[in-house]
Amino acid sequence: MASEDGITFKEEGNKLMTKKDWDGAINCYTKAIECDPKNHIFYSNRCAAFIRKGEKEKALTDAEKCVELAPEWPKSYVRLAHALKGLGRYDEVAEACSKGLVHDKDNIGLQTQLMDAKNHLFFAQIEGKWHGSVPMELGGYNQELNFVSIDKVFVKVFDKEVETKMRIDASRDPIHMDLFVPNGGVDHEIFYIAKLEGDVLHMCSPSFTSPEARPTAFEGPAHVTLSRGAEPVIVDDETKAKVEKMSVNEKVNHYIEEALVIFPGKRLLPMQTDTEAQQNEITLLNIRFQSDNYKITAKYGADVETIVREYVLGEKQPQAEETIKLIKELKVKMQEACLLPPDDQMESFMKQQKEMKNESNTKASSEIKEPEAKVVNKVVEPEVTKKVPAKASRSDPFPMLAGIAIVVGGLAIAAIVLSRK
Repeated sequence: MASEDGITFKEEGNKLMTKKDWDGAINCYTKAIECDPKNHIFYSNRCAAFIRKGEKEKALTDAEKCVELAPEWPKSYVRLAHALKGLGRYDEVAEACSKGLVHDKDNIGLQTQLMDAKNHLFFAQIEGKWHGSVPMELGGYNQELNFVSIDKVFVKVFDKEVETKMRIDASRDPIHMDLFVPNGGVDHEIFYIAKLEGDVLHMCSPSFTSPEARPTAFEGPAHVTLSRGAEPVIVDDETKAKVEKMSVNEKVNHYIEEALVIFPGKRLLPMQTDTEAQQNEITLLNIRFQSDNYKITAKYGADVETIVREYVLGEKQPQAEETIKLIKELKVKMQEACLLPPDDQMESFMKQQKEMKNESNTKASSEIKEPEAKVVNKVVEPEVTKKVPAKASRSDPFPMLAGIAIVVGGLAIAAIVLSRK
């Protein structure tokens, strides 16, 4: 009789659960337990109600009782895993799921929770900032990753940061880590592998292949190692102090002199007519060039870069003879690299630049401006093999790369428009 009454209370509790009346359901399941304290299903159901209500410790107590009464019932471990997850005890979640799968290896609920627990445990190990340099084959520049949540990472290159969605599958060996790079309202999914060895995070991405071609080993130019912490300061104190003593004109001249050295003597932007191999080669030249250019700008300051930009575009005229000479040399180098049009096309180019600037200003004035900290950087297609229209090569000559898909050795980011306007 008591057992039958317990079942009646349980069924009433189930009805209240469908109505989201957690308190009423808990009360009914409690009465069912009083009628039959040995019935594991009553504890299982009350555990579910406690979970819904957010009573985490009580849910765990019922889940543990359920396992005690029915140690071979897979659902006991499903309840236990849920309760432990609510308390953030992911190592114990994984243990509970593993025990449950012994009794039902095909249980989807346990498999899913085990993978989720492994994902959280891996994220707990990598949470925070990491930094490292990509191999020279892919540009040799520095990058910083900030893993802020299990599904989000901020990737920073050349002092520009992109918020990227992330998906981890730590049940795989090697671990799968996928990024969803935003571009024009569409998230482009790129597949990676990752592993943690002490304080070194290894990552490897597709290299000159389809972004969907996940690597199977940590090898090749797309393999990068990252160390804990933020990206180190580029300019040391001694160099900074030396630059601070320079006049503005001296900074401008030194900036140009160092910029002249880093030009590779080749075109720096891919064209529509290029083969895939040519596009890959030019893209990497551009990335290496920009890496060097970023270091120069970090050394002398963005304000100096702006002055050089204005001199090159003819918006302002330098007065010192040495600066005039250097600007001429820089323009020749930029024209060789297809970053500036020939002299006979400069007038129309400048007109185009002015129209773009006016259009940008008009659009900006008609929109509600968000605080600067909330502005999200624009992004480009994260495929190095993507063809770039020829006209895009001269849309913004400073810094020398206005927006090129970057395959970070270990991370494909490409998400950064680097012009400093």
